[in-house]
Order: sequence, then structure tokens, then C-alpha cells
Amino acid sequence: FPSVKGNDAHRRQALRSSEQEKALANLPEEHRDIFQFMMMTGLRHGEVVAILVESVNIDRRYVWVERRRSGSKERPGSKNNEVMPVPLNDTALAIVMKHTKNKFPKDYLFINPSTRRPYTQWFISNLWRKHSGTDLTSYEATRHSFCSNLKADIRTAQRLMRHRDQRSTDNYFHAYMEDLVQVVQQMDNVKNLKEHNESITKIGGDY
Repeated sequence: FPSVKGNDAHRRQALRSSEQEKALANLPEEHRDIFQFMMMTGLRHGEVVAILVESVNIDRRYVWVERRRSGSKERPGSKNNEVMPVPLNDTALAIVMKHTKNKFPKDYLFINPSTRRPYTQWFISNLWRKHSGTDLTSYEATRHSFCSNLKADIRTAQRLMRHRDQRSTDNYFHAYMEDLVQVVQQMDNVKNLKEHNESITKIGGDY
């Protein structure tokens, strides 16, 4: 058989919201906030660890993604070298309000309670792998799952994911198989209903 080649060596997966909640419950309580924040905003690991308190606007419910951490270095802007605001839902806003309390504008939003220093991408990924109870990576469980769980059209999803190209958003979307089964099942439902109606019509015509 011919070999099948692709540009993605790893098949990405996503978690439903209920599965995310179960995984969060498995994590040490003191570290849950940063994971839940990523799940609610779709931020990349390198972006969330670099957020400063001054980048948050609580009144207007958004956070500016103004920098990212790559390895041990911080760089301006997002992965696409853009500075964009990310909206905050109630859960994300509550987390922000909790972590901005008694901090200065130049302080990091998220501080690792274990080290009293800012989180690192390595720490986040390793903690998730050890405690989440899932086979998915922390990136799949947060950013990928955020995109898959959005109830929005593709253009809105693209904006929330901050992708320049819609094709990038398509790569992040993961349709759940049971949902796809329900979609194709509708064809059978229509066919069965039509046959049922035809049967009733035939019986009625026999009288």
C-alpha cells in the first residue's frame, strides 16, 4: 500500500467542557486558575505566563496580549507579532480579579505558588501531564479545546483565536464524533419519517 503523508505528525484532540472540569479537579487546587483561564480565553502557554497586571482592563472585561515568553526570553506581541485584546467571560474575569488583588501594574498576573515566581511553559505542561488524568497535552486541553467548544461562526472563532488565516482556525477545530454521528443520523431520520408517512398513506387508501 502507498504511504500516506501529512503535515501533522500528531493527531490533535480536544476536551468537552465537562471533560475539562474533571481534569481540572485532578490538578492541585493552587494551580487550577491558570489552566482554567487558558480554557476560557484560548491563550497560548507563552502568552498567559507573560501577562502583566497593567494589561488587564477589568471594567471593559478584556486583557491585552502584549508579550509572550519563548524559552527564557520575553518577546513583544503574540505569536503573530500582534497586540490584541482578548475578551473575558465571567469565569475568566473572576480569575483576573482574584490575581490582580494587591499587585502592582508591572507585576505578573499569574505567580506560581510553588516557586513564588512567574509560571513557565514547562511547569504548566509537566503539571498537566502528571495530574490531569487525560492523554491530551495541556495545549490540546486548553487552546485546542477552547476553539472546539466555541458556539460561534468560523469568522468569530478566527478572531477569538487571533489567527490571520481562517485555515489555521480550521486546524484547531475538532468536531466530536458523536456530534457528527447525530448529523448524519438526521438523513436516516428523514428517510424513516418519509417511509412511515408513505405507509400511513397507503393504509389509509386501502379503506
